[in-house]
Amino acid sequence: MAAGEFNKTALVELQLRMEEKWHDKVKNRDYNPDMATAKVIAEQQTANVKEIEDESLDRQVSVNWVDFCQDNADDEVTDDDSCDIQATEPESKSQLEEIDTFVQASYKVQEEKFRGNFVKLEEAVAVSLLATEKNLIEKLNLKLAAKLLTFGGVNRYAGAGTIGTNVAGYTEIDAANFTAEGFFPYLQQARIMNKFSSLLVLDGGNLFQDNYKSQKYLGNDDGKAAASMYGDLSYRNDLFGFASNAMEDVTIVLDPGSVAFGSKSRFSEEPRKIDNPTVTRYSVPSNYIPGLRYDVTYKMECIGGKIWHSWTYKIRTGFWLNPIRCNEDVTGILLFKKKPAA
Repeated sequence: MAAGEFNKTALVELQLRMEEKWHDKVKNRDYNPDMATAKVIAEQQTANVKEIEDESLDRQVSVNWVDFCQDNADDEVTDDDSCDIQATEPESKSQLEEIDTFVQASYKVQEEKFRGNFVKLEEAVAVSLLATEKNLIEKLNLKLAAKLLTFGGVNRYAGAGTIGTNVAGYTEIDAANFTAEGFFPYLQQARIMNKFSSLLVLDGGNLFQDNYKSQKYLGNDDGKAAASMYGDLSYRNDLFGFASNAMEDVTIVLDPGSVAFGSKSRFSEEPRKIDNPTVTRYSVPSNYIPGLRYDVTYKMECIGGKIWHSWTYKIRTGFWLNPIRCNEDVTGILLFKKKPAA
C-alpha cells in the first residue's frame, strides 16, 4: 500500500496486520472486549433476522419466528381410524423491526510520523483498529444489557408461599437466598409457572461466588447438590456490563429464543470512492459478533501541511423482544433483584 492510496488490497493488508495483533496474547488481553451479555444474546437466539432490500425500509429488518400456538388436540374422536388427516401446521411469522441502536468510533494517524517505514504506519492503524473494535463492542454490550431490563415480564410465581415478591417490575429475593440451594429450586418452579422451556441465567455477580464455590465443593459428598443445580440451567455473568449500568444487584432469567438481535450495513464490501469531499466507504465483518458488519468511512486529508488518515467505524443494530408468543403476558424474560439484608 503506497502512501495516500487505499483500495481493496490495502484493506486486506490492514486486516491481516490487525489479525496478527489480535492473536498476540498480550495485545489480545489489552484489546479483547468485555461482551458477556452480547455473547448470551447470540447464544440464545433462534429468530432469523433478514435485511430488507426496499430502500424505503432502510432502517428496518424482518425478524422471523415459527410459532405453534393452536390447540390441535381433539378429545371427541372415536375408536375408528381415518385416512383423511385434518392437520394443523405451524405458523411462520415475521415482523418488521427498527434498526434503532447506533454506535460509532473514529481514529486517525499522521503519515509523517512514520515516514520511511510504512510497517510502523500499518501497525499503528492495525492497533488503532483493534482498540476501536473493542470500544464499539463494549459500548454495544452496555446498551444490550440495559435494554434487557425493558423486556421483563410479570413473574407468575411470586408472593405468598414463595421466596419472591414482585416489586416495580422485579421479583425481589432476600440476599440470603441468592445461592443455588436457596434460589434454584424456586426458580425451577417459576420456570414451569411462567411457561419457560429452559433457563438461561445472566447476572452481574449475584451468583458468581456461589457458582465458583459449587465447583470447588464438587468433590465433597455434601457439596455436590449445588453444582448439580447449576448443571440444570445455563449460568452466565457480565460483571463489567452490569456494573456500568448499575445493575449489579439484578439477575436476568431468559427463556432462550425470547429476544432477537440484528444489524444492517449500508456500505458494500468493496471500497467505494466518493468525491466532494473525497472519502472511501466499505464494510467489514466484526471479529466478535457473527453477522455484524461495520460501515467504515476512510478519509485522507492535508491539515497544516501534514497528511492524516482517518477512519470512522459505525454499527447499526436493533435488539427486540419476541413480539409473537403463544401466551401474550409471558415475555420470556424475568428480572430478579437481590434484596439487601436488613
